[in-house]
Amino acid sequence: MITYACPYNTPLLLGRWKWVTSRRTAIRTLRAKALKMPSILWCSFSPSAFMFKYSERPGTFAQRNLGDDIPEDVKTARLTEIINLQNKLSEASNKRDVGKEFEVLVEGTSKRSEEQLFGRTSQNKMVVFDRGDHQIGDYVKVRITGCSSATLFGEEVK
Repeated sequence: MITYACPYNTPLLLGRWKWVTSRRTAIRTLRAKALKMPSILWCSFSPSAFMFKYSERPGTFAQRNLGDDIPEDVKTARLTEIINLQNKLSEASNKRDVGKEFEVLVEGTSKRSEEQLFGRTSQNKMVVFDRGDHQIGDYVKVRITGCSSATLFGEEVK
């Protein structure tokens, strides 16, 4: 009988997981304060993985203890800046993939054309390519021929 070591059970990974989860609440609180407090300089604001305009949620620490003193136009400007930066970074990342080949898991039909499918690479990037004879659930080798900030476009490698 052959046994394999599961990487998710290693002490190193478990230790890192405990470290991250123990700090999750503190990180959320700091982000809420950074978004709300005028004393926090915009240049020191660090965007999170989620982009949204702050609004108080009833019953939360922020709603009970921190006033919402950031004007709507400032919130909108900050969110727009973050989204624009993310789009620029995503497009640069996608441009680096043009010419590369990926194995893509087909997830469905493209929104724009029944003749195209979409799927994801192992890096979770969306790829659109011609349907061919493929079905949802198939793996297809695709060469990337173009991109936008959100999507890679490709052709099947035969």
